[in-house]
Amino acid sequence: MKKEERDYLEKALEGFLKARASEQPPYAGMNELALDILMSALCVETKSHKQDALRMLQGVLYSKTATNSQKDRARDMIEMLKEVEGD
Repeated sequence: MKKEERDYLEKALEGFLKARASEQPPYAGMNELALDILMSALCVETKSHKQDALRMLQGVLYSKTATNSQKDRARDMIEMLKEVEGD
């Protein structure tokens, strides 16, 4: 079951990456910052796309429109990504 779960998470991540590249916000009811945080969480879970996740989270940190809670979450996730081995 663990493999199936990872496969589903990877497919969700790929779908969101494609949507972000080809569509305009909102994405499934989320703004760009919320989507970046979600995709980064999927990267942590799947242990993939680490560099993409770091880039997205840095964008959240530098955003003038991100809330303090979004920035705090981005900082936490950057720390988590540092612990993840992957690409």
